[in-house]
Amino acid sequence: ANIQGVFGEKTEAAAKEFQNTLTQRGLTQENALKASAAVGNLAGAAGFEPEDIQQAMSNVIVKMHNGANATTAFQAAMDNARIKGISLATSIQQVTIAAEGSLKSLRQFGITTNKDVNGNLKTEAQLLKEIKENTKGGLETYMKTPLGMIDRMKVALEELK
Repeated sequence: ANIQGVFGEKTEAAAKEFQNTLTQRGLTQENALKASAAVGNLAGAAGFEPEDIQQAMSNVIVKMHNGANATTAFQAAMDNARIKGISLATSIQQVTIAAEGSLKSLRQFGITTNKDVNGNLKTEAQLLKEIKENTKGGLETYMKTPLGMIDRMKVALEELK
């Protein structure tokens, strides 16, 4: 996948950084490229501003403990942002705090406990999986609305400048 074609020139550096960090955090080079391209393509197509994508990618990389968790968190944050009508940056913050096990933050995603059936604390990956499941479809639904279409057009026009 061509990162520049997916992200546009403005966020190419962030995409490359995201890919490199995913590799450093345990993903193979091939999977890191696929993940960064998929996330960037989806974010751009969803009408998020390139600068917002860049900032969100940087934030999620810093807060998550491996590449797979960073990718899952970013995807859940995009859905969450569109469901709640909040910025991608705010959504990243909500998702990463919840993934760290904060009960107050988890409740925002309909999750009432940070422990499994045996009473052990759930892992970051387990919590992210639940968060992603509970926010699933928000982005896709938003993209079909008139506002979602307008956002995508604005970003596309901005990339042409």
